[in-house]
Amino acid sequence: MYADADGAYSGSALSILAGHGTDYLDHPGLPEQELLALSFGVASLPHGGPTQSWAADEMIHLDRARLIFRGWAITFFIGGAALAFFLLKRLLGHWTWGTAGGLLWLAQPDLTDSIQIRPDVLLAALSLVVGFFAVRALERRSALSLIFAAVVLGFTLMVKLHSVALLATLLVASVVGYPGEGWPTRLRTELRDWLSRHRLFLGVLTVVWLALALFLNLRNPAPEFGFQRTRFIVFATLVVLSYLAVSLAVHAWIRSRSTRRLLDPLFAMLALAIAFGMLISVGLLLGDGLTAVQTIAVTLEGKGVNTGLTPFNGLTLSLFEGFPLRQASVVFVIAGIATLWGIRQRNAWPAVWLAGAGIAGVMATARLGGLRYFALPYVLSIPPCLWLFRRRLRSAAPLLVWVLVAYVLFPTFQHDGSASTFAEGQEAGAAAVMRVADRVLKPGEVALVPDQFPLPDDRWTSLVQNFTLWHPAYPYRFIDDYPGAPGLIESEHLHLRYFIGQQALSLTKPGPFTLTSGVYQARPVPGSIDKAGVAAVELISGPGI
Repeated sequence: MYADADGAYSGSALSILAGHGTDYLDHPGLPEQELLALSFGVASLPHGGPTQSWAADEMIHLDRARLIFRGWAITFFIGGAALAFFLLKRLLGHWTWGTAGGLLWLAQPDLTDSIQIRPDVLLAALSLVVGFFAVRALERRSALSLIFAAVVLGFTLMVKLHSVALLATLLVASVVGYPGEGWPTRLRTELRDWLSRHRLFLGVLTVVWLALALFLNLRNPAPEFGFQRTRFIVFATLVVLSYLAVSLAVHAWIRSRSTRRLLDPLFAMLALAIAFGMLISVGLLLGDGLTAVQTIAVTLEGKGVNTGLTPFNGLTLSLFEGFPLRQASVVFVIAGIATLWGIRQRNAWPAVWLAGAGIAGVMATARLGGLRYFALPYVLSIPPCLWLFRRRLRSAAPLLVWVLVAYVLFPTFQHDGSASTFAEGQEAGAAAVMRVADRVLKPGEVALVPDQFPLPDDRWTSLVQNFTLWHPAYPYRFIDDYPGAPGLIESEHLHLRYFIGQQALSLTKPGPFTLTSGVYQARPVPGSIDKAGVAAVELISGPGI
């Protein structure tokens, strides 16, 4: 039932595994597709390996791959709660703060994302890592921690473009927590020590990455370096290298402190670190990775998936009106209060988090129709919200924190059945159509059903076939009633015979029958009415017949 992301991401991953690449890069969402492709590759080993025929069969029967895409989605969600516990315990000094943070993580606005392979949960988890390193850089005046934050941010940009909000987090940490004039010398020392301590782990990780990159790149088309694809990359590279050259010249010849701070090589280093983080995902699948980078540039220009969208259009829903945005907004407001209190105390700790949360919140409000867009600002608001209640290092969380956790989390468990109730209703409607189809459809015939109807054929058309560069022929029995249905029927060489749905009850005698796909001459099918209130009409002539 929740196939919106599952079908598109899993289908695209199987297209990658089959050697045809992906063009589903709107988010751009590349790391999850690469992860799913590699997971499918492992799953194929008992069946002879990742052959194109295995990938085609798996794509047609995606429901049996649920263990893979649901498994990773649940791992991201539960793993994010564990990550919130670990990081907040480290930052705030006591396990009770980590527990409170992990529980608040569970109250993310979109409940269905706990089982869907959407990028938003992974984005939220990685944002905590970016914030953690940014705060550590602020506390320790560490250039190495800033670079770690930038690398993770670069990788996160390939997960979902909303992570551009985290640039504000990195900027606040690098400006307020500037590591000082002698940072290059300290960075070399810190980096040398860190590499020495982790050389074995980094060596194994590099070998594994190279092996995976060879596997995916050798199976998929080589990158094409056209002008449109390379324009953004070349422009960004020139800007960073020019800034680096100017900043090095300034630090060599100019003594003005303000000028040296404005033109500091540190910011060029952070830009290169972001590029390195992006390369971790881009390099695994170079052809599609470069397309994903181009997609980021196009989307930031207001084109691509943003074409024709009016920000804040139809903004009628109050953020404090009800579940779940009321609870998320309360956490955000408390984080804002914490930021003001921190400024008064000359402490930028909460401001580092709120800088990213604020921009992410504006981006989410601009597209208020999707609750999942609020996951990032909500999760980024949790650390400063909890920080406000901490009185001293290594002290336990006070009672007021648990009152807040109960207020935010309890409604989640009150509403956790609403999604499954909706799904049960969808399944009942699909079962009724299937019963009618089993009575009237003969082998080789197909029926129109209402658009976006919860049947596997609908999910295949709208979420797999429309989002994959390559896919096998699907054994259709049902086609959505939408304007493009006649073209699909013709291209797939299908034999359209019936319409099945509630609308069929309105036809009581032979005559014209108006559907979204066109006007048909039709007649009722005696005895086809199901107890659930759906029936069939036979389509005699019209579009697609």
